[in-house]
Amino acid sequence: MAAGCKELIFKEGFSKIGKDEGRHMAIVLTLMERDYPTICEEDKSIITKQIRAGYLFLSAVLYEPPVEF
Repeated sequence: MAAGCKELIFKEGFSKIGKDEGRHMAIVLTLMERDYPTICEEDKSIITKQIRAGYLFLSAVLYEPPVEF
């Protein structure tokens, strides 16, 4: 979305949102690799839905639809 912005303030803002989200994704993936195997099946289902909902929401904000999500 940043690439299509004509207003500098929006271009910069969307760029920073994307960069920040990359950090969040790295943290989530690290925690999931560490903790997911020990979580009960009921909690895994809830956690998976929450993470998926978060990324779908963010992809709409950044106008970057996830591939095969």
